[in-house]
Amino acid sequence: MTMLTLEAAPAVAVAPAATAVAVVREMPSVARTKAMAQFRSVAAPGDSDEFLAGLASLGDARAFDLLVQRYRTLMYVCTRRRLGSDAEADDVVQESLAQAWTKLSTLKDLAAVRSWMLRIVACRSVDVLRRRREHDRVDEWEPAASENESPTTNTQLALLSAALHVALSNLPEQQRRCWVSRELESMSYQGIADQLEIPVSTVRGAIARARKALAVAMADWR
Repeated sequence: MTMLTLEAAPAVAVAPAATAVAVVREMPSVARTKAMAQFRSVAAPGDSDEFLAGLASLGDARAFDLLVQRYRTLMYVCTRRRLGSDAEADDVVQESLAQAWTKLSTLKDLAAVRSWMLRIVACRSVDVLRRRREHDRVDEWEPAASENESPTTNTQLALLSAALHVALSNLPEQQRRCWVSRELESMSYQGIADQLEIPVSTVRGAIARARKALAVAMADWR
């Protein structure tokens, strides 16, 4: 049986590792930090997800690295299938792993760490797809250049398009999503509220602030 020694925690000085991890996780933050200062990783490749997640949630980088080795490929395959892009999949997986490392201490069911990590990467994939759709909607909304227009006019349209993209990217996420849904997708205020799970009053306020910010940002293009 794997044993865990924690010199700073006499009550669990020598105990089955899983029990010791559970006890340390319930300690007040100061005591937990003191205990982990004396901690020496006992994580091994054959350990269970629950045990590795418990150690990682206490700051054991080796335990987390073993979880990464175990599930990174699966996370990448799922993300690549959703996004269709190697580069985007790599970025999403890396960001998801960083989030998992910082949030593991909040995970209640340590045995469910696999599905939890996959859920993180799925949510980030959805965010990427949503930003793509917003970008596409902006492109559809922008006036297309005509073959009869001069190169100067076409250049101005391209600059206008770039300026709009920059202005939208500078908006807070909620304002941008509300504005795109209302102005480019013609959604109702109630529909936007239902989609984002926020009050209608919040939607109206976000759109009003977005319109004001865009008016200022695009003032030179009037």
